[in-house]
Amino acid sequence: MNALSLASIVTTGSSLISTTVHHLWNRKAVKGTPHADLTYHQGVNLLRDFLDLCTDHIVEDLQALTSKDIPVPPNIHLERIKITKNFLDEAAEQLIEQLGEDGIEQVGGREWWQWRDKSEKGEEVDYLKAEWVETKRHKEEKKLNPEQAETIVLYIHGGAFYFGSAETMRFQVQTWAKKINARILTPSYRLAPQYPFPCALQDALAAYLYILSAHPASRVLVLGDSAGGNLCLSLLVTLRDRGIPLPAGGILLSPWVDLAHSFPSILEENDRDYIPKHGFRHKPSVAWPPPAVEDLQNLANKSNAGSPSKQHVDTEQGEKGYTERPASEGSTPTETVPAAPPATQPPSDHITFEIDGKKVTVKDQIHMYTVNSLIAHPLVSPVNQGSLGGLCPLLITSGGAEVLRDEHTYIAHKATHPKKYPPNPLYMNDRQKEALDRWPPTKVKFQVFDHCCHVVTALNYTRPAKYMNRSIGTFGKWAIEYAKKQQSIDYKSDDSIKSTPSDNSSLHIVTSPAAQVNPEATAKEIEDAKLYEEPIGTVKKVSTDIGQFENHMIRERVDSKGRVYRLRPASTYPCLHIPPSEIGVVKPGPLQIWLEGQNVEDAKYGALRKKMQDKQLQALLRNNQEENLKERGERPPPSALYRRRYKDEIKPTPSRESGLPASLWARWAQKEPKNGDDQEEGKNDEFLPVSSKL
Repeated sequence: MNALSLASIVTTGSSLISTTVHHLWNRKAVKGTPHADLTYHQGVNLLRDFLDLCTDHIVEDLQALTSKDIPVPPNIHLERIKITKNFLDEAAEQLIEQLGEDGIEQVGGREWWQWRDKSEKGEEVDYLKAEWVETKRHKEEKKLNPEQAETIVLYIHGGAFYFGSAETMRFQVQTWAKKINARILTPSYRLAPQYPFPCALQDALAAYLYILSAHPASRVLVLGDSAGGNLCLSLLVTLRDRGIPLPAGGILLSPWVDLAHSFPSILEENDRDYIPKHGFRHKPSVAWPPPAVEDLQNLANKSNAGSPSKQHVDTEQGEKGYTERPASEGSTPTETVPAAPPATQPPSDHITFEIDGKKVTVKDQIHMYTVNSLIAHPLVSPVNQGSLGGLCPLLITSGGAEVLRDEHTYIAHKATHPKKYPPNPLYMNDRQKEALDRWPPTKVKFQVFDHCCHVVTALNYTRPAKYMNRSIGTFGKWAIEYAKKQQSIDYKSDDSIKSTPSDNSSLHIVTSPAAQVNPEATAKEIEDAKLYEEPIGTVKKVSTDIGQFENHMIRERVDSKGRVYRLRPASTYPCLHIPPSEIGVVKPGPLQIWLEGQNVEDAKYGALRKKMQDKQLQALLRNNQEENLKERGERPPPSALYRRRYKDEIKPTPSRESGLPASLWARWAQKEPKNGDDQEEGKNDEFLPVSSKL
C-alpha cells in the first residue's frame, strides 16, 4: 500500500464520482438522514472503499500507513513522551492480579505479553510512547493560572486493535481538547496481531497509572472509540476491582464490546455503515494469519518437520481445503458452541457448529486481537463481565445505522441495571457472582445518533460529528464537576419523563430509530408513542448540563439536525431481551458470514497463505523456539511476535512509505463542519432544552 494507491481512491473520482451520482439519484431515499449531506455520504463510502482496498495489502502495510507523522496544526501544542518501565511493571502486576491464576493459564503465561521488541535502531524498548495534545490557548491559560487544576483525558484510539495511532487520530483529539478544554494523552499501545491480548490492556493501564502519578483521579477522564472503547471499559473494570481510583468519567464512542458478535444487528445488510461485512481481512504475510494452534503443538513435538501445515476446517466427512467450506446460502445451523468454555475446563481454539446437518469445526483464528478460546473472556468482550456496576459515570454513544448498535444498547443498560443483565451462565463463576452482588448501578448517558455510521466523529467535518463532539464536551465537563462535589447530584424528576410508558409497554418497536407503532396499538399507546417523536431539546454548545437521570440513566437519540428525543422503552428493543445464555457466544450466522469471506480470500491467496504459515513454522523449528517456550511455561498465541523474537528473517520489514495519504485524510477530516462552531466554544456555552424556550 502506498500513497498513490490511497490517493487514487480520493482523487481519481472512482469513489467520489460514483457516490455523487448515487447521492443525486436517490436524494428522496436519504432525506432526513445524515446521508442527505453529500460530504457525509462521500466520507462513509470513502472509508468503506479504503477498508476494501486494504484486503489486497498485508497487515504491516496498513499499520505502517496509519502510524506516519502527521503535521501538527498551528493552534495545537504537541509533546511526545515516554512512559517509563516502572509504570509498565506496576500495570503488569495489577493485570496479573486481575486475571488470576485461571486467567494467566488461559492467556498462556505472565511473561510473553510484557515483552517489547527492539526499536528500529536496535535499542531495547522498556517504555511506552505517548503524546500530549492541548490547544495553545489552553497552554497559555495554564501559565496565567498555574494553581488552577486542569482536566486530563486519557484517549485510547480505535482501529480494530491492530491499526491506527496517536498520529492518525489526532484530528479527533484536537477537537476534544477544545471542547473539554483539556490536555489529552494518547498512548501508542502495542497492536495486534503481533501483540495480542492482553498487551494493549497493559499499556492502557500503564498510561492511566502514569497520569495518576501527577493528577488526581477526580480531574481525569478516559475516552475511547470502537476497539479503544473496549479497552477503556476493561480498564475501568480493572481499576474498580483492584481498588485503584476511578476517573471522573468514561466516554465510549461506538465501543466494540462483543467479539463473538452475538447480537442481531451484526447480520444486517447495511450500506450506511463502513464496517466490512466479512470482517477485517488482508493479504497473507508473516504477521497474519498465524499457523493453527494444532500445527504449533505438532511443532513442539517435532512430529511435522518439513511437512505442510494441516487443513483448518474439518467436517464429518473428513478434512477439506479452504474453498470447500460450506456456503451460507440455504443453510440451517442447528448448534451453537461457545467461543470459550468456563475457566474450569481446558480452553479450546476450535469452534464447532452444524450447517445442513454437517458438523463443521473451524480451527482458524478469527480475530487478530486474541485466539478463539479467549473471545468470550470478560476482559476481551466486556459484555461478559459479571457486573458493569460500580464504575464512574459513562457516556456511551452509538450510530443508529451501525451494525454494532445492539451491543452498545445492551452494554449501556447492563451497566445501569447489573442484575437485570447478568452474564452468560457458562461464565458465571464465584468471582463474577461476587461482582454482580457487590456493585451498585453505574450512571450512564446513552445517546443514539439517528442513521449514523460507526464512530461518526471519524467524519469530523460533518454535522452529526459536530453534535456528538458537543455531547462529548458537555459530558466531560459535567463529569469533572460531578466528581468535584463527591456526592450524588439530586436530579429532580421531570414531569414529561414521568409519563414515559413503562417497560411493560405493548408497543412493537424495531431496533431502528425510525420505528413503527403496532397498528393494533390502543389510543393510549399511540398517544404515549408520540412522546418519542417530539423533540425535548437540541444539542447546544458545550456546558455542564447533561440532562436529568431517571433510574441512573439518561436515554436519548439525536437526529441529523441536532434535535434531541427520548429513546423508546427498553421493552421495545429485542437485543435487551436475549437470554443470558445466548450472550457472548459465537453463533452460526456471523460465523458463516466470516467463512464466506474466507472462501473469497482462499481463492485469491490460498497458496500464499500456506507458504507464509509454513515459513513461520520452519523458522521456529530451526530455532527450537517451541521447546524454549515450553521450558519457561509460556504459551503465547500463534500470532505473537514474541514467538519470533529471535528470527529477524520472518519479522516484518519496517515500511518506508510516505505518510502523505494519512496526512491528506487528517487534513480533510479536521475541517470544521458547515455552519461550524464558534471558535470560542467552551466558554459560556450552554444547553438549552426546548421547554425553556416555550
